[in-house]
Amino acid sequence: MKQRFKLFCLVINMSYIAVTLSSKYLNHSRDVLLPTDVPHYTLSEAVATSLGIPIPPLHRPILSVEINGPKRNLPVQASLQDLDIKTGSFLFLDFDEIRAPAYLICMKGPHFDLEKDEVVLGCSPTVDIDLRSIPLQEYVSRRHAKIWRQNNEYYFEDVGSKNGSFLNGKEIEPNKGYLIYDGEHFLLGPSESAGIQFVFRVRK
Repeated sequence: MKQRFKLFCLVINMSYIAVTLSSKYLNHSRDVLLPTDVPHYTLSEAVATSLGIPIPPLHRPILSVEINGPKRNLPVQASLQDLDIKTGSFLFLDFDEIRAPAYLICMKGPHFDLEKDEVVLGCSPTVDIDLRSIPLQEYVSRRHAKIWRQNNEYYFEDVGSKNGSFLNGKEIEPNKGYLIYDGEHFLLGPSESAGIQFVFRVRK
């Protein structure tokens, strides 16, 4: 028999949908209520924690959905509302091994793995790292900056954004690549109080 419970406390003005959640880490599926406007990176961690499932080292929880075809993973930044997932949908919880050699720590959001040799950041569904769900995203252009790898070194570049970018607290010139090292930080936006901050990390 399925067990019904609510993963999130009721919040005024927050909408919920009822879905069926399955996982190989559970003895049976669960009927749960999930908020529709919470980004996947937050929702998946909350689901795993609420179910008492420990997150393995170097893994991240992921939710996938099965709608008119094979299962597909939900995008990291998208919410259930963004993906038009309705009440009665079937979601699956699993863990994805992190293989990327480097990653970004967003100070107001999730970690983003740099799985490609060139990664574009911005506020658009067409970029590699879409920041539309991150606080202060209004200061970030649709295509704001990129990070690329060449000869095992990483470079950071503002690609001509409206509000500019900072590397280690210093504003950088647009359309010029700057070497970035493990532990260094950068900002997308005009100032520390008006922009999204990241720390660049290399996995040892």
